[in-house]
Amino acid sequence: MRIIILFSLIILAQVAISQNIILSRGIPKNLQLVADQPDFFRLKNSVSAPLTDIDSLLRFSFNYLGTPYRYGGNSVKGFDCSGFVSYVYRHFGFELPHSSREQQRLGFALPIDSVQKGDLLFFKGRNLQNGATGHVSIVVDVSHDKGIQMIHSTKSGLRLDWLSEAPYYKKRFIAARRIIRSQSRLALNQ
Repeated sequence: MRIIILFSLIILAQVAISQNIILSRGIPKNLQLVADQPDFFRLKNSVSAPLTDIDSLLRFSFNYLGTPYRYGGNSVKGFDCSGFVSYVYRHFGFELPHSSREQQRLGFALPIDSVQKGDLLFFKGRNLQNGATGHVSIVVDVSHDKGIQMIHSTKSGLRLDWLSEAPYYKKRFIAARRIIRSQSRLALNQ
């Protein structure tokens, strides 16, 4: 009986996707995301990821400004960079790995001049010679004057920085990725 119900829900979700019906918020935690799908995640059972209100996600992230840095931290007691990103996204139903390298495999790549609020920026770690990802941030604003503002957990705690005013990160930039769709983005694209 459970298999029939699950199968029916999968079929209904696929029909909803094909007709551009917005799915309810939240990804079941027992399903894994598949990386590199254009414009949205696909789950292994082909159900589309939910639409998310990016402004709500960002407002939630601002609640933790000033939270101290803690290596491996993913709670309000302290965050490292990827722990913070996974904490914020988990609150909105997205299960992300607790590793900036693994997070960089999700969603789809985009040029730096195409980033929008809610996108992720990835950076090299302390060693510039090593091309490995070592840091991640969430884009909170894009301004014609100042460029890209990001929220991220640094050794001095959780803070906001403009990429243009942060040479340490600017020269370490590796990639930008979009891992969630938003209702506002859909409105802009229609």
